[in-house]
Amino acid sequence: MLLEPLHNAQPLGIAFAAPDHINIAPVGIPVDPAELGLPITEISGTILGAWLFGPFDQSTGDTPWSIRWETSGLSESEQVQLYNSSYDDHAWLDAGTATSDEDGVLNSNEGAGLQYLTGLLIVRP
Repeated sequence: MLLEPLHNAQPLGIAFAAPDHINIAPVGIPVDPAELGLPITEISGTILGAWLFGPFDQSTGDTPWSIRWETSGLSESEQVQLYNSSYDDHAWLDAGTATSDEDGVLNSNEGAGLQYLTGLLIVRP
């Protein structure tokens, strides 16, 4: 099964872009950040959202999959930090940054996004 380049993980409007050749059906669900299995005390800032993606622990390859959050409620040009969970390393990986546009839609910046289909945190510094 070939997937469309943009996959939506409802209900919170988070979406991610995967290459056309991916033949898995990735999904994402919103979760309580404390339920992701890694300490969140080391995360500085305000956690705005947390999702768990699957099929669990699949690498996204050499290029992170970009993300878009349509209902972020952020102001234009506001920048947030992205963290992707690594259960092999028992740590949160720096997944880059994302910036909101004039409509409050949050888009990951170039080179930022999901490295693994695991947990994702969006954090306001």
